[in-house]
Amino acid sequence: MLFIISDASVLIDIESAKLTRVMFSLPWQFAVPDILFVEELAERHGHLLQLGLISKTMSGRNNI
Repeated sequence: MLFIISDASVLIDIESAKLTRVMFSLPWQFAVPDILFVEELAERHGHLLQLGLISKTMSGRNNI
């Protein structure tokens, strides 16, 4: 399965275009760095976690 790390602004734009459910129906997992989730998504877009978004701790190394 393909694992895609996204920027918060991309996820907000996808929601604005009403493509969120379509995006999460694809055969990929979508993740965002946990700090971006907390600072930019949690308040207005926290429901993305229930749809399948993964809030992931990132380090300087490849830890996927």
